[in-house]
Amino acid sequence: MARNLTRELRRRNSRQYALAAEEAQRIITSGAQVDDVAAGVTERAAALQALARLSAADQELLTLVAWHGLGPGQAARVLGCSTATFSVRLHRARRRLEQAVDAVRPSHDPQPSATAKEH
Repeated sequence: MARNLTRELRRRNSRQYALAAEEAQRIITSGAQVDDVAAGVTERAAALQALARLSAADQELLTLVAWHGLGPGQAARVLGCSTATFSVRLHRARRRLEQAVDAVRPSHDPQPSATAKEH
């Protein structure tokens, strides 16, 4: 029985991690078109590395929204806090995720400039 519980916890954690990684990748690629398969793989690797740098609390906030699809009110109830508190925590977690992505992104892969997007 304990073995089954452990296996289920590992499976759930890996699903949460995968979905949080998708949220990280969404943040990385928002506004940018990824047409090259290699670029997509590189972006996913950067997202996974960035996610691994976050605290468990930040990962939980991101997975409540990305994986479970909860709205701010629902997620706040899960965490036992107010909707406003949850929204602030989520904003900060997303900001830390963006900073972590910038830290792990290869230096030879600059962000597309705003002018490049317009053309």
